[in-house]
Amino acid sequence: MSNPGSIHAILGSLDCKLLIPELESERHPDIAVYLTAPKGPKDRTLWRSWVPELAIEVVSEGSRDRDYTEKRDEYWALGV
Repeated sequence: MSNPGSIHAILGSLDCKLLIPELESERHPDIAVYLTAPKGPKDRTLWRSWVPELAIEVVSEGSRDRDYTEKRDEYWALGV
């Protein structure tokens, strides 16, 4: 990286995903911030190893528990 500490990419929910293998599921954060470029091929296996440094969820009244608890715990376990 030529500018340490800079942001490599900011992606929306349609452009990124976080794989949750134990649930055989995935999460799509509303906003994901990546400080580094992906390591490895940019193919369908990309999401196995490219994890954002920051995941942002826009919380709505109907999904408060899910956004504040479930997703937070899943993101934390994935290294976000």
